[in-house]
Amino acid sequence: MEVMEEQGNADLRIHSEVARIWGEWVGVDPDLTPEQRESLIWQEAARLTQMVEEAVGEGGHGGLLDQWRQDNPGLTPDYETVVSSMRQAWERERSRVLTEELYSQVTDEVYQRVTQAQEQIEQESVRLVEQARESRNPDRWKTPWVEPTPLAEKIVDRVWPGQSGRFLVLAWSLIQQRLEDNQPTPGNRHDPLADELGALIEAEMREHPTTTPF
Repeated sequence: MEVMEEQGNADLRIHSEVARIWGEWVGVDPDLTPEQRESLIWQEAARLTQMVEEAVGEGGHGGLLDQWRQDNPGLTPDYETVVSSMRQAWERERSRVLTEELYSQVTDEVYQRVTQAQEQIEQESVRLVEQARESRNPDRWKTPWVEPTPLAEKIVDRVWPGQSGRFLVLAWSLIQQRLEDNQPTPGNRHDPLADELGALIEAEMREHPTTTPF
């Protein structure tokens, strides 16, 4: 019930930004369960949303209508002007609150730490892809360590049009592996090799069913 109340009180854009900044940069307590982590994000989103609401004020226009009346003496704002003022006020205050309360958490120290970690992960990934390529393991297409090229993707699109999900990911890897190993690839959907390789992909999917690409 508490989480539902938090969701109802939080701006979805703010929630999305809290989840992104905390997930990609700031981090949360690793001992928290996924449910606790999500609850914490909703709590913070609700807190920031309340700050925006307080800054905008009861009228919901953050003083923008008062300024409009000063600029247009004797006139009454129409419905579109009122709605536009309310939207602009909300977006202005939301941007300010996010900048001051959320984005400021990404300090120079945090930025350096996260970017260094990302670089290390990328370097390790490149190393593993290169290692897999050099190994010439005939089953490496079943792992994440084959990096498909545009040519492999183009061949797959021509040979197995309309495929998606895990079949598509495995097909990219299989075709890329065959290109790297100087093995033939299907020319089109009617090529007998297309049925042979398609059967390999489907067998892998049956043997190792999963909701993730690999």
